[in-house]
Amino acid sequence: SQPLGIGFDDDGVADQIRDGMQGAKLGIKKGAQARVVGGRPLVHGTRQLARRVQRAKGKGLNELSIGFTTLPVVTVFTERPFNIAVERDDQLGLCRIREAMGIAAEKGLKEGLALVS
Repeated sequence: SQPLGIGFDDDGVADQIRDGMQGAKLGIKKGAQARVVGGRPLVHGTRQLARRVQRAKGKGLNELSIGFTTLPVVTVFTERPFNIAVERDDQLGLCRIREAMGIAAEKGLKEGLALVS
């Protein structure tokens, strides 16, 4: 197992991301909040997160999934084309970016992001 390399405040919000560590490599950004650990909701912040990680290590687990809510990406286009391909995900009930190119990619849009208004 590798160090996550993320520092959290009391509420489970990432306030430090260490370069080169697992969290940075996975694209976790400051402000992302840990919400699910090992498939179970995280409701008591960093203390609960730390307990679950320690429990998983104690069981000898080499992997543990942590789900984060991320900060929204807000993008305003002032010209066309937008350079994004969008698809409807009926299972999730939302529209997602299938592909982002050119100016859209430069503005931080990428595959998998949901479109909301």
